[in-house]
Amino acid sequence: MAAKKARPRKTKPRAPVALLAPTNDAAFYVYIAARGKTGALKIGATGDLAALAPLRLLWFERLDDIPSALALADRIGRWPREWKLQMIARTNPDRRDLAAGPGFRR
Repeated sequence: MAAKKARPRKTKPRAPVALLAPTNDAAFYVYIAARGKTGALKIGATGDLAALAPLRLLWFERLDDIPSALALADRIGRWPREWKLQMIARTNPDRRDLAAGPGFRR
């Protein structure tokens, strides 16, 4: 019995990802957000804080490059919940939605 020949797969050329290209005016944010006042905490990194629309933005930090933002988000994500809540309490003791203030469009 002869072995079947494998057909080469057709692949589409990939478009370059503009987000990963370093730019002088780019800012990246590490954030902690939640669904409600006592909901599960979501930790992540983004270039647009206003895009977190259904979530309450409780804490964020601005960074200048993606690798640093992802590393910080990963590090904070491994912290115990109590540490995250303490960090939020230092800068936002009322746990108000920081994205609801001026300058954010939702």
